[in-house]
Amino acid sequence: MTEDEFVDWRLDQLRQKQIMDEQLLPEPQFGGIVVSDYFRVKGDEYIYLGGLPGTPWIPGEGYQQDDIRKLLLELTREEEEVFYALRLGKNNLYINLDQGGGNLTKKYLHTLDQYQVSGFDTLFIDFRFMRQYDFAQLIALFNQLSPQEKIFLGTIINPYQEVELETSGQPFFYANQYVLMAHENLSDPLKGLIGIFEAREGYQIRGTYDLSQDTVCVYAGYDIGGKLYRICADQFVPAQYVSVKQEVISPMEVGEWQENFLMMEKNWYGVRDTAFIDKHLSLWLRK
Repeated sequence: MTEDEFVDWRLDQLRQKQIMDEQLLPEPQFGGIVVSDYFRVKGDEYIYLGGLPGTPWIPGEGYQQDDIRKLLLELTREEEEVFYALRLGKNNLYINLDQGGGNLTKKYLHTLDQYQVSGFDTLFIDFRFMRQYDFAQLIALFNQLSPQEKIFLGTIINPYQEVELETSGQPFFYANQYVLMAHENLSDPLKGLIGIFEAREGYQIRGTYDLSQDTVCVYAGYDIGGKLYRICADQFVPAQYVSVKQEVISPMEVGEWQENFLMMEKNWYGVRDTAFIDKHLSLWLRK
């Protein structure tokens, strides 16, 4: 079998595996970064979504493909073992979960373990800059974010099976209160998981997000011939889906919330100004 024949064979396998009848095309990548994770195409512009360290771009603004390619090819990315976290007061903690790839749950637990505390008063979990995700890792993460009781997360469906997802009720760390920080740019499966906790005691959601359908695609990536292909291999039905479009507004005004998002983008992802973030973050979260 030639290399071209092997690629054709693997692509045919993917076509048979995908649930949605979508055209199978490779995902554009610059410097190993999948463009669609961080940009939305609008005409001949690429609208930046935020979350890329070391870039000068502003979320919501449009940029040309050549400029994006040039910078991303030059960008040096370092995999961090823990997430950025900040203690607030005596026993409250903010964690920015901005890396959906890799061992997400291990990084989360490693971050908490640094503080040598099993129970926190409040955990602020910031999802707003998460652009990449592995669904299995998200489920493992929400198993740790769930209360000390078993709760139903939803159902995974594919042509071969239907699996109900339930938490263990035994998180390694726990908090009296969880504040889940959301944004409209998050993936649909992540929005669905966050929405499960909307009305649950001990949890509040800050930010705006919407989930306009009760069944969402879970995309899986496959490397074939040095190119990345993503297909809708499974569908996820969140446990507490609401059939109408939902929008959760934080106590903070929408304008202030967007300003907070942009300041995080500029001062953390743009220049990694830890001193600035440490000084101002607690003030933003009190609003």
